[in-house]
Formats: sequence, structure tokens, C-alpha cells
Amino acid sequence: MTLNIRGKRSKTDRADNDPKMLDALETARAQDAYFARTGNFVGPLHGIPIAVKDNFDTVDMRTTAGAAADYANDKPPKDATMVAKLRAAGAIILGKTNLDEYAPAGIGRSTLGGQTCNPYDTKRITGGSSAGTAAAVAANLAICGLGTDTTGLGALSIVAQCAGRHRRDAGTGEPRRHRAADVLARPRRPDVPHRRGHGGHARSAHRR
Repeated sequence: MTLNIRGKRSKTDRADNDPKMLDALETARAQDAYFARTGNFVGPLHGIPIAVKDNFDTVDMRTTAGAAADYANDKPPKDATMVAKLRAAGAIILGKTNLDEYAPAGIGRSTLGGQTCNPYDTKRITGGSSAGTAAAVAANLAICGLGTDTTGLGALSIVAQCAGRHRRDAGTGEPRRHRAADVLARPRRPDVPHRRGHGGHARSAHRR
């Protein structure tokens, strides 16, 4: 996982000193201060750490799709819609997770991040292509995470099954910019046909 920490988020912006572009720790401190001052949450996902698959655009972090290439070093001009919705709800973007390079396969390997290992047994994998997201949630690095099903081969379900997580499909459409995420997770129903799309992973489907 590439952490959302100043100085580690971009290869081209080494200074990374924009005061308006808070990293994960600064966002958490700001939310703590807001709660101490007002007694209110900033939103329904106040303080929830979210892991984001590295094919979702994030304005404060580079989006590489797993490619160790020079053209993958620049930060996007704006957040993907799903990421923007999560931030607006108070979620903290913890970092970007590894994936199959350009998300076409099911083994969780890329030239940028290497091989993603299963946290329960590092000799095994978490499937793919949303391998890093499943591993991050399974290892308790994040409460929830965003993944995609780029190829239509069941990437969200595969990694959920390999890592023992629940998944939720937010719907079809262009995954990085045009859909709002439903991050409440549930097991996939066997009677529902597979859909190409994107969604979230979580450790539990329990609704609080």
C-alpha cells in the first residue's frame, strides 16, 4: 500500500507542501479538532480509514494502475466520484492499494507493487485484481476498501472469497469517476448474475 502521507504520495511533487491537500494523519487531526470543538461528526463516515485500489483517481496521490512507469507518476487533477463521495462523508483515505497491473488478471501482481500476499498465509494470494484492497482490509489496515471488477470475471468476489471478506457491488459503469460507492458490504448472492462494476470490501456485513 502507498500511504497517504506527505512526501510519499507523488514522485513528481517531492515537496508536497500544499496546505489545502491534507494527508491522512492531518485529516484525522482536523476531524478530532472539529469534534472536540463542536461535539459533532463531519459526516456519517467520520474517521473511518478507507483503502483505495490504485485505479481510482485521487487528487492528493498518484494513480498508477500498478504500472512502474514514468507516465504513472503524476497526481490526477481531481478525485474520482466514489473517492469524492467518501471524503465528503468524512472517510479518511489511508492509501492506494496494489492490483494486477491495469487490472486484467486475478493474481494480484504488478511491476509497481510486486506480488500481493494473503495476510492469513503469505504463501498464498488474495486473488485479483483488487488484491491489495482485500489484503488491507483482511489485515485490519482499513475498515473498508474500494475495488473494481474491470474484466467482468468476478474480481470483487474472487478477492473477497480468498481473503474471507464481504463485498458489495456499487453498480456498473465507469469505475473511477461516475458512480457513488455503497461501502456497506454483504456476501454475494449466488442467484444474482455477475455484473461488471466496482464496489467495496469490508470485514463484516453487520449493519450498525
